[in-house]
Amino acid sequence: MKKKEPLVGRVTVYRTLTRLVEAGMVEELSLTKGVATYEHVFGHCHHDHLICVRCGAVKELCSDRLEKMKREEAEANGYEVVSHSLKIYGLCPKCGGRRPKSKSRKED
Repeated sequence: MKKKEPLVGRVTVYRTLTRLVEAGMVEELSLTKGVATYEHVFGHCHHDHLICVRCGAVKELCSDRLEKMKREEAEANGYEVVSHSLKIYGLCPKCGGRRPKSKSRKED
């Protein structure tokens, strides 16, 4: 931001981010301990995240099958879902995780 608009201060940026979160246009994600990341949600479908514990890589995870399972589990426990977030921590393929399996069937 400093390069594009040098007169905009850090406080202004964080104040704006807070207001965008309150307005439901941006979501604050704590993907790594002590570090906040922001992601736009306005006009963006829900997704979860795969996070590498070694290099910090983040991959968006979209799965209708997973969404259905989470909804069913909440309902089975008597919950009405208001919102949810799922973060899966592990090692990405570059850091020693396994190669992604080829999808033999289309995900729901």
